[in-house]
Amino acid sequence: MKNENTMPSLRWGGYAAIGLTLIYIVGIVMQATLLHMPESATPSESIAFIADNQLLVFGWITLLYIVFGAVLMALTTALMLKFIDDSRMAIFIGGAGIIWSTLVIASGMIYQSGMQMAIQMYAGKALNAETIYQITQMLHGAIGGNNEIVGGIWTLLISIASLKRHMFKPWMNVLGIIAGIAGCLTMLPIFSEPATMVFAFGQMIWWVGIGVKMLKW
Repeated sequence: MKNENTMPSLRWGGYAAIGLTLIYIVGIVMQATLLHMPESATPSESIAFIADNQLLVFGWITLLYIVFGAVLMALTTALMLKFIDDSRMAIFIGGAGIIWSTLVIASGMIYQSGMQMAIQMYAGKALNAETIYQITQMLHGAIGGNNEIVGGIWTLLISIASLKRHMFKPWMNVLGIIAGIAGCLTMLPIFSEPATMVFAFGQMIWWVGIGVKMLKW
């Protein structure tokens, strides 16, 4: 029998799951259009571009990292409630989800603070503005952009647990496992780019699937 006290949280988790996909889509479209920079751009050219498009860039970072992290926490909480009868699995899912959310939010905050400093130094013609830019990019990528192992572990945990319980449809569990493995493989440079693509697009479909299911709980 369903616990009526948990139902609002589970439904909210469904909206959160679908919301994560929408955030990804908006972020990808913005990066490919309004915020597109050629790969050959120098650090100086990149700083100048960011300085000229501060509202768009910082809005994009806020959405894709800070808002994303907060919405991910909502989904994680809802999934913990669903697994509450298995305290060990609930703790694992909650712990991995909160760590991932924290890293993503921290990555966005580091980017915003670092780039603001780089822009100010660039405007003052300081010689080390490019160094600040490069350090910021490195920290931002290391914590929340170039390595998706924590998100991969979180996705794997949920998908494997769901497979055992028949909580989600089989194709959703299989897709989640594939996306989770791809996320873990991003830690290896040789697989980083293709694994990131599989992880991102796999998760977008997976989130919609589990979101629709959770809205029915």
